[in-house]
Amino acid sequence: MSYLELTGLQGCIECVTPDSPRQKVKTLWSNLLSYHFPSTGYYTVIKPASHKIDETTKDWPDLTVVKVIRGEKVPRGNLVMVECKRRELDVPSEWAKLEQQETQQMIIDKMRATWNDEAKRLYAAIAIGLSVRFYALNGDEFRVLTPVLKVDQKPDAERIVKVVEDMKSYAA
Repeated sequence: MSYLELTGLQGCIECVTPDSPRQKVKTLWSNLLSYHFPSTGYYTVIKPASHKIDETTKDWPDLTVVKVIRGEKVPRGNLVMVECKRRELDVPSEWAKLEQQETQQMIIDKMRATWNDEAKRLYAAIAIGLSVRFYALNGDEFRVLTPVLKVDQKPDAERIVKVVEDMKSYAA
């Protein structure tokens, strides 16, 4: 079943309007990731609430992070972080900024800030409204995994699910 068929997630998608705040995008991704990474599978999805990095958890305020846990809820590490931005920023110039080397270095720095010793690979996504692009950092190798995908369009939703399932199989 596609997440597009789930009433709750469909409601989250519909709430991301052109003038909605970033929080609506964070809510969408928190719910979408919770669907694919259930707590019964030793995952936890967190939404940092502060406006600056938490030195203890190394979480950023506009990020939704999936943590992989094992056994008796012993942290294993972060798997994926999603940086969420308002839908009004879903314009070609904003996505073009992501192609710039200094912006990609900023993404890498944020990914490394959430790193832990056990993590061999970390995934990231930039979600601007209903659009998303996925990245992977494997040691020093940074890769763009997908073009910009639309969360609310079926062919793109299928690709998003594939990327998320690949992340999940890596964490297993």
